[in-house]
Amino acid sequence: MSRERLRVARWAVGAALVAATAVIAGALVVPGLRWTDGERALTAEKDVPPMLARHLDKVKETLPGFESSEGPGSAAEANFAQRAFPDSDIPLARIATARAAAATLQKRGFPKGKGRPGTWVSIGPSNAVYPFFPLRDFTNYVPNEYVAGGRTTAIALASDCVPGHCRLYAGPAGGGLWRTDNALTGQPSWTYLSTPFEINSIGSIALDPNDPTGNTLWVGTGEANACGSGCEAGVGLYKSTDGGNTWTGPLGKAGAFDARGVGTIVVQPGDPNTVYAASTRAIRGVSSPCCGGAVSLIPGAAKWGLYKSVDGGASWAFIHNGAATTAGCTGDATEANNGTPCSPRGVRRVLLDPSDPLIVYAASYARGTWRSNDGGATWTEIKASLNSAITTTRPELAVTPLPGGKTRMYIAEGHTNSGGQYSRLFRSDDVATGVPVFTDLTSSNPADPGYGSYNYCTGQCWYDNFVTTPPGHPDIVYLGGSYQYGETGNFSPNRLAGGTSNGRGVVLSTDAGVTFTDMNMDATDPVHPNGIHPDQHFLVVNPNIILGGTQDNGTWQSTGNPVKWIESMIGDGGQSGFDVTDPHFRFHTYAGAQVDVNFKDGDTADWNWIADPLQTEASEFYVPIVSDPKVSGTMYVGTQHAWRTKTNGVGAMSLDELRAHCNEWTGDGAVTCGDWVPLGNPAAAGRLTNASYGDRSGGNVSATERVTADTSTLWAATSPGRVFISKNADAEPASAVVFVRLDSLAGNDPNRYVNGIHVDPANPNRAWVSYSGFDATTPLLPGHIFEVNYDPVAGTATWTDRSYDFGDIPATDVVRDDATGDLYASTDFGVVRLAAGASSWTMAAPGMPNVEVAGLTIVPSVRKIYAATHGLSAWSLKLE
Repeated sequence: MSRERLRVARWAVGAALVAATAVIAGALVVPGLRWTDGERALTAEKDVPPMLARHLDKVKETLPGFESSEGPGSAAEANFAQRAFPDSDIPLARIATARAAAATLQKRGFPKGKGRPGTWVSIGPSNAVYPFFPLRDFTNYVPNEYVAGGRTTAIALASDCVPGHCRLYAGPAGGGLWRTDNALTGQPSWTYLSTPFEINSIGSIALDPNDPTGNTLWVGTGEANACGSGCEAGVGLYKSTDGGNTWTGPLGKAGAFDARGVGTIVVQPGDPNTVYAASTRAIRGVSSPCCGGAVSLIPGAAKWGLYKSVDGGASWAFIHNGAATTAGCTGDATEANNGTPCSPRGVRRVLLDPSDPLIVYAASYARGTWRSNDGGATWTEIKASLNSAITTTRPELAVTPLPGGKTRMYIAEGHTNSGGQYSRLFRSDDVATGVPVFTDLTSSNPADPGYGSYNYCTGQCWYDNFVTTPPGHPDIVYLGGSYQYGETGNFSPNRLAGGTSNGRGVVLSTDAGVTFTDMNMDATDPVHPNGIHPDQHFLVVNPNIILGGTQDNGTWQSTGNPVKWIESMIGDGGQSGFDVTDPHFRFHTYAGAQVDVNFKDGDTADWNWIADPLQTEASEFYVPIVSDPKVSGTMYVGTQHAWRTKTNGVGAMSLDELRAHCNEWTGDGAVTCGDWVPLGNPAAAGRLTNASYGDRSGGNVSATERVTADTSTLWAATSPGRVFISKNADAEPASAVVFVRLDSLAGNDPNRYVNGIHVDPANPNRAWVSYSGFDATTPLLPGHIFEVNYDPVAGTATWTDRSYDFGDIPATDVVRDDATGDLYASTDFGVVRLAAGASSWTMAAPGMPNVEVAGLTIVPSVRKIYAATHGLSAWSLKLE
């Protein structure tokens, strides 16, 4: 089929770092600035339109800063489950096999001779803009025009940073390592450094304090947060002695960090060979649609926790994981389920005492904060966990010397907000020896000074959580996490007492954490001030400049300029696409079966909700949804049924009526929005996931695909490996639609997660299907790419394995250049190609880094294939 709509899911916006500056000493304040009664009536206490009130909560659930309802076990662990299925976990050996297979593919080189494709070209965005939109004010999102960046998990700033020469390293979650030498200019220029890395997931960056040139740095791969989306396990550590131009590594891969996330690296001052690295469980795998949650253990991987090297990274010793000794640390399901004295998720932060490098501090998930006074040989708990029963309880640390030789420590800690136990800030002014006394600086009473740090990372401290104190300024402390949506009714750029707040994504204290100034938005405008993003993950200081790495979400649209893209709609951007004949139409989804449509070229104000009927069934985290490539106005979406609309969800209403009732911003919500109908038997027994269809029951619909050859053929698949075809998908009534299950007609199709279908436009009974997971999981049913031919007369289907030497690598999508017959498949290691008539796969083309690719789209009319990556934006390849 033509795939003229751009189906690729969740364009991962990366390669850009958002830098915000503020003067620490003398932060901008406007004394006495408060809402007038009239202004208040227009904002927090206004009567919002019913549709906005009805759906804004759902939107906020997907917004960065309001993801607590997702929890750390949703999208990311869901993608892990997709690769593990039908097992519940992925042994390290399978991951190693996939990497080896990918390396073999890369060694084969690229296609040669006539008909080979060109070179991958990045199509951005490198400048991702939330344009000004009057209905997006400080009460619900970034209120003014805003330049966004990918989720940045780590930042390192050179100690000699000055205007004109300021070196900054940044590590997006899935975008590799980047460097700029002009971080303080208006538009820094960035260089990509991690071409040699085996994976682009960055967890930590550390500059070696023993190198006065600042050119020696360490990078830990694998994101160490207990994430809800897109977190990737790594392969170990890399080291550079020339500012990132060349690398050694991965170090510690075997026996320590492979398939784990390295959240902190510390090099001991005075001894560059002594290095500490803190690891957490981490997970593996990204994809376009995704599935139910999972606990990822990765059998065969090393124990999570704190490791130490005394030989510059050549060897590593496991020294701590949130308990007095490591004797009880099992690194298995018992530990993950909180059944041992050790941390169920690992050590998130390690620091050295600023006055004595032999004093080590470590903070662990659900096991509090510990100290070693002998370089990690023995350990003492100095502050218990805020809640050891909740495995995502995360303490973050900052230490600073005080006059007189003592060491001050700030601990910022929280979890999922269970039982009303809010995140808070603690401080002790003497932690290097003895039994420290920590003061709880936080109050839940808005009238108290301590309210400034109340619930600072809401219910997702496992994801957004930092505390930073600048060197030489022990009374200055920055605290950050996620946005306080419920508090923005009383805007004030400089006060928090009495409930006045403007989001509190980042707050600043200049009196050692007693009171705080809200730094989320400035005082330029009371309704549309300049503001930072709701999610904050990291912060460095220079010593009076702030640079923050942010996570961007939403649905983005290119402008024809490969540098600049525009954010079209807020929220967690899922699938998106177009109409076959109406160039002004757009659709997009949030997480779950939440669909909006737009009839004004993606104008933010014209997004209209059409998903009411879909709320009755479970679905993938990002639902499979397509706009019909043949019939304007027809769309298909999968939850547990396959659903259809023939009016782009408008139904019998006019567009004016749809906007009046269902517009996301101004609708009154007085009607059912959306006219989706389930195809086939509308009862539960008619679901494509139901046991009434035989084995491989359960799960959700994971793929839907139409074709240009007719108006009636629809292919669909489910997460446990069922594949269906309907030859009358446009029939009326919808209950008359019939599905034929094809996988049960063959004996060689895998019972693994189906994530891609490409239908032959010349023969709608033929398609190519891609499978996630590993052959090792289903050894009797191997294969990742299959050609499927259905004979509707005989009622048979043949499945031909086109994997050949693909290797045991989970595929994430498959498309075909129907003009040449070449197949393209996306993987965690880039895009590969099987030339027509060939039996050997190669990398598709040069130019693309080794990056996870979540989905592919071919647009035949322009002879291009597009790839959506996790962390390195979107890419295009010209087909010859």
